Amino acid sequence: MQGDVNVTNDYDVVIGKHGSPFLLKENGDPYAFNPMFAPAVYASRNHVIHDAFSRMFYEYVPTLGLWRVVTADSMRCNISDLLFDLGNHFKKPNIANKERSDAKLSGALNNLRAITDSRFDDRPSGFVHCTNGMLDVRTGKLQSFDPKFKSRNATPFQWDAGASCPRFLEDLMLPSLCPEDVEAIQLYAGMTLMGRNLAQKILLLTGTPGGGKSQLCNVIEGLIGRSNCTELRTTQLAERFELARFVGKTLLTGKDVPGNFLMTKGAHVLKALSGGDALETEVKGRMGSNTLEGEFCVIITSNSRLRVRLDGDNGAWRRRLLIINYNRPKTDRVIPDFGRHLLNIEGAGILRWAVEGARKLLEYDYQYPVTQAQQGRVDSLLDESDALRSFLGTKIQTSSCDNLATSEIVGAFFSFCDQKNWASCSVREVERQLPDAMMELHRASKSNSIERGCGSVKGFRGVRLIDEI
Repeated sequence: MQGDVNVTNDYDVVIGKHGSPFLLKENGDPYAFNPMFAPAVYASRNHVIHDAFSRMFYEYVPTLGLWRVVTADSMRCNISDLLFDLGNHFKKPNIANKERSDAKLSGALNNLRAITDSRFDDRPSGFVHCTNGMLDVRTGKLQSFDPKFKSRNATPFQWDAGASCPRFLEDLMLPSLCPEDVEAIQLYAGMTLMGRNLAQKILLLTGTPGGGKSQLCNVIEGLIGRSNCTELRTTQLAERFELARFVGKTLLTGKDVPGNFLMTKGAHVLKALSGGDALETEVKGRMGSNTLEGEFCVIITSNSRLRVRLDGDNGAWRRRLLIINYNRPKTDRVIPDFGRHLLNIEGAGILRWAVEGARKLLEYDYQYPVTQAQQGRVDSLLDESDALRSFLGTKIQTSSCDNLATSEIVGAFFSFCDQKNWASCSVREVERQLPDAMMELHRASKSNSIERGCGSVKGFRGVRLIDEI
């Protein structure tokens, strides 16, 4: 339980700050411990932080260089043991035993929270926690473990400046991707190692089934440590307790997700989870709420054509998304669990490769470089996700002398989608969205008296199709 504080001197330090160990009667006899004394002694003997965001206790493990969660029950037990020791030291065991009741220990725990209250968001950036030390990404120098790094997440690999990963690059990456996309992934892998999504990017790996997307995701998960990852479930993101699953994690992954994965009602929460926002979380069975920092790296893989539920926030999604498309033919050589195999034989080399990506990203000051082709994929996805407005904005224009029947607009819209090879929604859904979209883009209100043939149909006045679809 004891840390690196000299126990023979810590009583004097605590007394100097919090006063006498005991509360005294009028005649000077002690009758109870000073309620701050045991918590202060515990804090002086151990590196303890009560995280103001997650409202959890952490203690530092010097051999690992990690801050690890300690449950409130465990902490209460530790303080009870300390009170027993204090009672023996001061030869007041009866007083100590009275302080070990549930009510007294709860009070001591609250005082320990007040003494050790801190935050992990002020931890230094630009370091990677390896098994053999803290790597300064900027200098490439390995430093000794230290509580000041406030590290809660570590890679399971050691730093080796001479390691390489030829099979990872030649067998998994280069056969499927162009050099610019390989570099983009390298930057993202480096950012996940540093544990904070300061570039505010969501990585989508899409395209060829069996092309290596899931194996790459497995490699990155294994590289940063699977205990630091958790499954992303967009269908649950709007539920009360879902965000609490992310406490202590740094990477959220959705593997082989369906095409509607980003169309669910909770998908919008991803923008906050990756964009630096503070989110309130609830833990099942616990009173009150906690705060979660939205600095998670996010990797999603899919064989389907993804679409996004935009809700009018195209700009935020455009800034967030980074799409790497696997469009080369699937390799004939398939190795089961190839990602795990690569980590076993080249883990240190893959770590070095990712650290180089982290170094580049720091040089860019987290301003993620995006090529024209990469941005084009994002724009195409957003256009397809908002296909009706894309069509109405590019293929319909105002014209005071013209009009269009709803059926004509719907038919032209589906032809437009077919030409672009876009997935489209149902006729009923198009007709439902059409009045608001026409008013928004062309100030055209719905009419029930558009003349066609011998009768009238529903449609819109003052608009026409541009050329032929």
